[in-house]
Amino acid sequence: MVEVHENNEEHEQPHPGAGNLMESKTSHLDDELSERLEDAFHKVTFKVHVHDIAKIACEYTPIDLAYAASRLPPDARPVLYENLPNMLAKVSFMIETDVATRWAIFRVLNDEEIKQLIDKMPADEAVWVLDDIPDRRYRRVLELIDSKKGAQIRELSKHS
Repeated sequence: MVEVHENNEEHEQPHPGAGNLMESKTSHLDDELSERLEDAFHKVTFKVHVHDIAKIACEYTPIDLAYAASRLPPDARPVLYENLPNMLAKVSFMIETDVATRWAIFRVLNDEEIKQLIDKMPADEAVWVLDDIPDRRYRRVLELIDSKKGAQIRELSKHS
């Protein structure tokens, strides 16, 4: 569309909605993923439910799933986490998700499982993720972690 101003200068105006193609695609992906997760969590039988969740967890990136998890009921979030394909996916998911989702997942994980997760994270990310657990549990998990990495996490947490 071309617009002519008072001084007869022509200026091209962008088409309304142009430039938001990437946002539109991302929004569509988010909506599609959320809808699939909602459908999977509303299945009648548990077997179909877990099968669908596992399939979705393998088809999408951990980052997309981390974002979508925030829209699920709190008790459904650990089910999604447990069905991620591997530890690397779980690490990415936990780094990228929101505080409420981390809380929901940490409530069902034992200290050893949290330790395994933290072992695979960079120390700076581990500090940020561990901020979401109670202090008492934080100390227990740090005792389980390799002493060098534990010291690194403690030092970084002093500065955060």
